[in-house]
Amino acid sequence: MDLEWIRRGLEKPGKTKAGLAKAMGNLHPSQAGRLLKGERQLKAAEVPKIAAYIEEDPPGGHQPRALPTNGLPTPEELAGARRAQETLFRVANVPPTDAVFAALLQIARSIKNEG
Repeated sequence: MDLEWIRRGLEKPGKTKAGLAKAMGNLHPSQAGRLLKGERQLKAAEVPKIAAYIEEDPPGGHQPRALPTNGLPTPEELAGARRAQETLFRVANVPPTDAVFAALLQIARSIKNEG
């Protein structure tokens, strides 16, 4: 990803590398410097945090405060699948395996899409 949008944002009054590092997750300010020099890779989860701090949309038109899901489950879907898995284990003694969780997640998604 092009980092020029971050550099532009840091030119705004009151925006600093130290503030950027803090917004990225309480990192050491040197991590922001390494990122801007291309010595550190930008993580997808950091994009909306950076965008919110510098008040600039990232390239590609992503909304600054929303993580792109790329098909990943939403927190609501995960919570629903976890509750269902706990219930299945408690009621029917179905072991909490990854395969069971994946199936329950698909069910949670289909219910959400129908409702």
